[in-house]
Amino acid sequence: MNIRAGSYTKIYTYTAHLITLFICLWLLANLVACATPSTAPKTQAKSTHTPVVMGSQPSTTTPQVTATPRQKPQQQVFIAQELHGPTNFLLHTPLKFSQASGTVTDNGGTQTQLSPQTVQSAISSELKRFLFVADHNDIVKVYTPGATAPISTQITQLAQRGTAIQYTQVINSVTTVFNCLLTGNNVSVTYQQQYSGAATPTDPIAMSSSTVTVAFTTTITRVAGSDIPTAPTRGTYRLAQNKAVTLTWTAGQHATRYDIYRLIPNVDQQYQLIGNASGPTYTDASTTAKKSTTGIAYAIFAVGPTGVENPSDTVITIVS
Repeated sequence: MNIRAGSYTKIYTYTAHLITLFICLWLLANLVACATPSTAPKTQAKSTHTPVVMGSQPSTTTPQVTATPRQKPQQQVFIAQELHGPTNFLLHTPLKFSQASGTVTDNGGTQTQLSPQTVQSAISSELKRFLFVADHNDIVKVYTPGATAPISTQITQLAQRGTAIQYTQVINSVTTVFNCLLTGNNVSVTYQQQYSGAATPTDPIAMSSSTVTVAFTTTITRVAGSDIPTAPTRGTYRLAQNKAVTLTWTAGQHATRYDIYRLIPNVDQQYQLIGNASGPTYTDASTTAKKSTTGIAYAIFAVGPTGVENPSDTVITIVS
């Protein structure tokens, strides 16, 4: 009995140790399980911090978020400065044409396609005298050759693209459409001109009907107001016995010279530069002028000290 009692005692003691060990392991497992949730919120806290950086709620990174919209007004201000008046500019030649086409219809209805070179030469000669003027209110007007008044334009600021300048002008038989995109000092232009007319007793040098379309790119040349002379006025002429033509006009202020252009309808398709004068008088004694039977037109432009030509001219017409 004693042996059995001792055996039971040992078994009981051994069993008690096992139970105690099991309880310890169970408690340790619970402690580990409890410790795991306590670290999970830390991981979640790091992940929920990311939207704060994206600006979902106030944080120290908020200025990085607001920096992006602040850049847009800076870009708009830069664009506006392209035409912030007062400022003047000309289109720089040579123009880089991507399109140049034209058709001329004579008084008999016969159509003739103009060569690209002819169109480019005529348009370059005309547009190089376009003077763009932005006043103190950033209103842009265009002074064109022979015009009695400037052309008012429509201005559109295109965010991050530039400034659009557009106008449509109808004078007598001439319709002109001008579209320009100005970005910094670079311009991209489409220009179309339609003319419909016929020679009359009072206008014997009228040109044939025509349609011209061009597209080109170039840069602009900024011009100070003091570099632009006033246009000559009151042009008259006198015919000598040898049929030489003497032209006179009222001088333009700040003009250092005058460019004289001539158009003879049965000879020229456009005005041709025939000479220069340092004062308000010029004599054309050329054989071509003396033999003209269809009339002659002269256009006189004033040129300033830096070579800038006032686009407004005085035209002297001689009827044969």
